[in-house]
Amino acid sequence: MKIPFLKDSYYTIKGILLYHSFLKNSCYWNRNKLENYQFKKLKLLLIDSYENIPYYKELFSKIQFNPNTDFNQLSDLKLIPILSKEIAKSRQKEFINQKYISNSLLFKTSGSTGSPFQIYVPPNQWIIEQSVRWRHWKWAGYRFYDALAMVRSFVPKNERELWKTSISSNFTFYSPFHMNDLNISRYLKIMIDKKTTVLRGYPSSLVTMADYVLKYKAAIPNIKMILTASEVLTEDDRAKIELAFKAKISNHYGLAEQIVMMGDCEKHEGLHHYDEYGYLELLDTDTPNVKRIIGTNLHNLTTPLIRYDTGDLAIISEKPCSCGRSLPTIKNIMGRHDSVILTPEGYKIPTVNFYTMFEEFQEVDQWQIVQVSKEKLDFIIKTDKITQDRINELESKIKTRLKSSMLFDVCVNKKFVQKGEGKINTFVSMWN
Repeated sequence: MKIPFLKDSYYTIKGILLYHSFLKNSCYWNRNKLENYQFKKLKLLLIDSYENIPYYKELFSKIQFNPNTDFNQLSDLKLIPILSKEIAKSRQKEFINQKYISNSLLFKTSGSTGSPFQIYVPPNQWIIEQSVRWRHWKWAGYRFYDALAMVRSFVPKNERELWKTSISSNFTFYSPFHMNDLNISRYLKIMIDKKTTVLRGYPSSLVTMADYVLKYKAAIPNIKMILTASEVLTEDDRAKIELAFKAKISNHYGLAEQIVMMGDCEKHEGLHHYDEYGYLELLDTDTPNVKRIIGTNLHNLTTPLIRYDTGDLAIISEKPCSCGRSLPTIKNIMGRHDSVILTPEGYKIPTVNFYTMFEEFQEVDQWQIVQVSKEKLDFIIKTDKITQDRINELESKIKTRLKSSMLFDVCVNKKFVQKGEGKINTFVSMWN
């Protein structure tokens, strides 16, 4: 299906509508038809990359892989080595297809390591990106011009302007940097006044609001749906947010590099992978039900990242979603594969090691690990229930997991560290 290039708003809207009409049906295709679609897209991408992109010319020659003759089924993609973020970032100019760059859009991301990364995206890919997101929102129940509260990304000019409204979209943006009881009460009042029906935000921001609502039994707007993205959404956080706002969450997973994308449908039984958007590989880890997420975008011919290691982990689902769609389902995203604590001894300890530990401390509402320096960690916990005996027990379990001379403090109700666009990440390194 050919989508018009992004020349003006008319072609943008037309392209999104055209592709959305395609997506309404493709999610019900049988697996053979979906995989045939993916194969054709990958074949085109691999041949184009082989002929026009310096990195892949060199790589394919080195491994003696000619996509014209050697790529005959989806499993043949495994003949190509996995692409690390380090290689993609250090050699990013070699991944660009100069044939398409003049019409492409430039996206920038700093990533979790702070190392800058640029990716060029052709207009067709951008239109497909918006179409897939629109389908996700429609599955959740969104209708055009619904009153939406956005608790993410907005950076106010000063503390007197913590929210603003866009008349054209009917979105009201609220600062995630100023989430205290006073401001949350103000946010909720404005949402009620504006008859807000859709709530969208970082899980960490919405958990903070949910804590306030539950603690004070605060009045809330009549929310029909909640949209979350950009952070891991735990089952406990999902339950708390849904309880507070009396609505279901539709969670979304995507990447700035635009590799693969997933999201809830109206059944809320896991995250569907959008096979029309990207090709997903789930590779084994040491834990049987946890897989590495490796992806290849099907439509970005300008900067193709083939078998890209996202650094993320997926918890696989034991059964398919009951919605009847043929798109595969995973249970959830967990942790960051590349979020590690670096110790003075040179150990690299995955922060995933602490997830199960905190499950044993139900009195802790929210937590964050901050690597203050090479020798020091802060374990920040938000709670009003924990006893000193339980803090001592927590410290003992941390020592067991660290296996290091590293110093650490358990900081009760200390302010969380916010980075990027106001997100509260589970792990933050302040020195590396």
